[in-house]
Parts: sequence; C-alpha cells; structure tokens
Amino acid sequence: MGTLNLEGVSFRYPGPGETVLDEVTLVIPAGGIFGLLGPNGAGKTTLISILAGQLREATGSISADDEPLEALRRRRPHSLGLVPQEYAFYPMLSCAENLRFFGAMQGLAGARLKERVIAAAAFARIESALARRAGRLSGGLKRRL
Repeated sequence: MGTLNLEGVSFRYPGPGETVLDEVTLVIPAGGIFGLLGPNGAGKTTLISILAGQLREATGSISADDEPLEALRRRRPHSLGLVPQEYAFYPMLSCAENLRFFGAMQGLAGARLKERVIAAAAFARIESALARRAGRLSGGLKRRL
C-alpha cells in the first residue's frame, strides 16, 4: 500500500456522548512507520478500528494512493492489517503451528503456506522461536507473533 491520507476524519459512537475523533487529518507516507500516541480515551483504538474496516460510520475521507480505502479494501482485502491489543494466538501451539494455522485460515496451503510462514517469521524476527510454545515466549516475542 502507498501513501495513506486521512482528511477530516470524525467519529462519534451511537447514543449520548462526546465525539471520539474530531477532524483528524494526517498523511502516512508509503513505507513509513507511524506511531499513534495519546492518553486513554483519545481515540487511538477507534482510529485504528476505522482504518481496519471494523468501524464504518466515520465521516471524512480516507484514501491510499488517492484510492478510497473502502474501494482498496474490496479490491485487495489483505492490504491492511491490524495487530490487536491483546495477544491473538494459541498459547499451547508452537509459533510455527500458530503461523500455519492462521495462514490456513486465510486460504493458504502447501508450498505457498510454508513460504508465507517463513516470510512472516523473518519479518517479525522470530525465526529462532518457531519451535517454541507461544505461551512460553517473552512479552516482546508474544507481541511479534
């Protein structure tokens, strides 16, 4: 995915309450790494949930390389991922077993699955932990998995 543009993005949860996001505008360049920092209740998780497609009632515009994010998501559904706050793996399985399981859930199989497991482990820098049970990893390795 290329440059991610947000212009005037606002969000309010249904019912009484305050606006969670108010006219957020930012540009994340292609290949960039972006940190979203703020106090509790500032709207960080809400913004990420909107980007991941979990919340769709936001106003404003979001695009990637000038293509509306909704259109990109329909055309390339795996182009934007989300790392949850909580661990999202099975602690009784090894790291490799977890990666194979979630790859298979995405429709991967055979040589392609093996290739993607190796690539994911390299990307997350967990190659040396692939045979270890996920539940026994350090906190940092658990987050990478």
